[in-house]
Amino acid sequence: MITLKRNFLFASIMLGCFHMYSQSTLIEWQNTIGADDIDYYRSAEATSDGGSLLAGTSESGLSGDKTEAGYGDDDYWLVKINSSGEVVWDKTLGGEEDDYLKIARVTSDGGYIVAGYSNSEATGIKTQDNMGLNDYWIVKLNSLLEIEWDKTIGGEANDLLADIQQTPDGGYIIGGSSKSDSSAHKNENSKGDHDYWIVKINSAGDVEWENTMGGEGIDILNEILVTADGGYLVSGHSYSHASGDKIENNQSDSADFWLIKLNSFGEEEWQNTVGGDVEDRINSAIQTTAGGYLLGGTSSSNASGDKAEGTTGTGYDIDMWIVMLNSAGEVEWENTIGGRKDDGAKSLYATSDGGYLIGGYSISDISGDKTENNVLHSTDYWIVKIDATGNVIWDKTLGGSEYETLRSAREVAPGEYIVGGSSYSGISGHKTEADMGGPGDFWVVKLTECTPVNWYADMDGDNYGDYDVVVESCTGPEGFIADNSDCDDANALVYPSAPEILNGIDDNCNGSIDEGFVGVADEEAAAINIYPNPVQDVLVIDYEILYEAVLCIYDCTGKLLFERPLAGFEKKADINMSAYAAGIYEVVLSAGETISSKTIVKE
Repeated sequence: MITLKRNFLFASIMLGCFHMYSQSTLIEWQNTIGADDIDYYRSAEATSDGGSLLAGTSESGLSGDKTEAGYGDDDYWLVKINSSGEVVWDKTLGGEEDDYLKIARVTSDGGYIVAGYSNSEATGIKTQDNMGLNDYWIVKLNSLLEIEWDKTIGGEANDLLADIQQTPDGGYIIGGSSKSDSSAHKNENSKGDHDYWIVKINSAGDVEWENTMGGEGIDILNEILVTADGGYLVSGHSYSHASGDKIENNQSDSADFWLIKLNSFGEEEWQNTVGGDVEDRINSAIQTTAGGYLLGGTSSSNASGDKAEGTTGTGYDIDMWIVMLNSAGEVEWENTIGGRKDDGAKSLYATSDGGYLIGGYSISDISGDKTENNVLHSTDYWIVKIDATGNVIWDKTLGGSEYETLRSAREVAPGEYIVGGSSYSGISGHKTEADMGGPGDFWVVKLTECTPVNWYADMDGDNYGDYDVVVESCTGPEGFIADNSDCDDANALVYPSAPEILNGIDDNCNGSIDEGFVGVADEEAAAINIYPNPVQDVLVIDYEILYEAVLCIYDCTGKLLFERPLAGFEKKADINMSAYAAGIYEVVLSAGETISSKTIVKE
C-alpha cells in the first residue's frame, strides 16, 4: 500500500492546481460589450424573443460593438442581445452635448421608449432645445428602430429623469427630480432643493399633467411603478423633515426612504418615511403579488427607527437594506444583508418560486451574509437570493481585477438569471474577455442555479477517485470525478478492477493483498533502481529484465509523458528531466504481466 505521506503529497499537489469553492450558481455565458471609450450600463429589460434590451450611456465612437458614431460627448446607447448574450443590434441617440440614458423599455406596440436627461440643444437627432440646464429627454422608436418622436420636458433649472413606465392607456408616467421653479412644462415652484417631479404624457409624448412633490430639503426620486390598481408608487430618498408635501420627519438629518402612493390622476393616497438613525437610500421597488411593495437600497443606520439591525461591519459601513411594505405602506418586515465593508442593493426581481433576486455591489470579503471573497478586494457584482420573508438562500460574487457595478438582475426562467452592469476589468477573476479598449464596458452574465455535489480527485487518471480529496461543486473541476472508490490515487495501476499482482500491494482495492495474483514482481524478473531522487536534470534508471519491456513516465494526473521500449540485454537508461515541470512523477517498468513502479520528485 502507498504510504499516507506519499498520498498526502499527491493530494497537496493536486489541490494546489485547482481553485475550488462550493457554489449554488454557475456561469452559463458572459459577454463584454463596448467600444473605445467609456460605456456606462444603466438598465436591462426582457424582449419577446428571449433576449434582452440593454441601455446605457456611451462616450465611444464607431468601434468595437458600436456600429454608429456618437453625436456629442455622451450619448444614449441601446444594445439588443439574444438569449445567448450575442449582440443583435445597437443604436446611438444624441445631441451635440451630454445625453445620459437612464432607462429603456419595450412598449406594447413592439417598439421602445428611451428616456434620460440631456443638456443638448436641438442637434443630432434631438429636435427641441432645452428649457434650462438638464431636461427630461424621451425618444420613442418603432420596432425597426426608426424615431417616431422625441420630447424635451423641463423647467428653467435642473431636471433629472430617473424612470419611465408605460401606462394602461398607452401613454407613459415619468419620474425624476427637479430643482426648477414654475417655468416651461413645470407649473409649481420648487418646495426646497430638488423635489420629486412626476409627469404624465400621452402616447404621442404630449404632457397631460405633472406634479411636484417635496419638502424643504433634497428629495431624489429613483423609481416609479404602475401599480395593479392603475395608480403609481413613487420611491426615492429624502433629506427633508416634515415640510411641503412631506408629513413625517426623518429619523435624523440624513436621508431616509420616502414612498408616495398616487392614484391614476397623480393625487396622493398615502406616504411613508422609512429609515434609521443614519443614511438610508432606496434604489429599487417592486409590487408583490399580495399587493404590497418590496424596497431595496442601502443603509448605514444602526438598529433604530424602522431598522431592527445595525450594519454588519463596524462604524458607518453600508449594507443592503430590504424592506417589505403592505398595500397601505406599513412595514411588515425588513432585513439588513451585508458583509463587513460596503454593500448595496441596486435592483429587485420577483422570482418564480415566490422569493426575490437582489442585484447589487459589494467590497466585502467573506463575512456576515457574504460567502465568497471579492476578486482582488475591488467592487464586484453581488447577487443575493432571498425567500418570501427575506431570508438569504444563496449569494454569488462576480468580478475581475478592477471595479464592477451591477445595475440589473432578473430571472429569465426558473433557476436562470441574467445580471448586468459596468465593468472596468480585463481578463481576470470571473471575467473571461478583455475590455473593448475603453475604461468601462457593459458586462452581462447568465447564471444557472444548481445543487452542489461531491467530486473526488482522480490524481492518477485511472477514472477512480480518492475518497479523502473531495470538493463540493455543481460541476467537477478538471481532474475530479464522481467516483470515490480508489484506494491509492497516487498509483494509476491500483484501482478496483485492476489485476492483482504479487507485490505486497492491494492492487484491486478489495482489502486483501496479493490474493489470486496474475503476475510476480520479483527482483530477478524486473528489478529497478532510480537515482537521483529528487532529480533536477538527468534521471538514471538501473534495471535487470529477462524479457523485452516498456519504460513509461506519468505525471500526477496519469498523463503519459514518456515511453521507451527496452531490450533484455540493456541494463541502464538515462532520461533528461530538465524540461519537466517541478512535481511528482511515476516511473513504470512493464515486462509481460510483471509491473514495477517508482515515484520520483522533480525539483
